[in-house]
Amino acid sequence: MQPPANTFGNTGRDILDGPNWRTVDLSVLKDFSLSGIHEGMSFQFSCAATDVFNHPNIGFPQQDLLNSGFGQISYANTSRQLQLGAKIIF
Repeated sequence: MQPPANTFGNTGRDILDGPNWRTVDLSVLKDFSLSGIHEGMSFQFSCAATDVFNHPNIGFPQQDLLNSGFGQISYANTSRQLQLGAKIIF
């Protein structure tokens, strides 16, 4: 039964269970000394990864009874992404 217009109905809060959301992020840095060029100078290399294990995280199913896509999952998060960086510190 649909609740009257402009009301929230009588269902409890957080009654829907959806798929688990798992993500592991990782960042690695390595410093290299460049003191042969200039005292105190260094080079830093970095690599950062989001969702390292590339686990597919999907969203909640459509919850609107009047929607033709009711019960279907229509979105997922982005896959693994890597970012590389380098800098010279002097």
